Amino acid sequence: MSHYLDGSPLCATCCLQKKQGSFCPLCEGCYDDDDYETRMMECAKCGGWVHAKCEGADAEKYQILSYLPDSVEYVCK
Repeated sequence: MSHYLDGSPLCATCCLQKKQGSFCPLCEGCYDDDDYETRMMECAKCGGWVHAKCEGADAEKYQILSYLPDSVEYVCK
């Protein structure tokens, strides 16, 4: 059975994740909420979780960003 969301074909898992809002707002790639291995950052403006690679943040830049105080907010593109 094919699933569609906004006219795009999706597998059942991705369809559910999209409906729940579990996707990167930049690449629209879905992710599991319990995936703690993928480097992602929460946008302070839209509340979405963005893949670090979609923002161009390599492992070193991501590490530096993770040590910043909570008062420093990340805002996606």
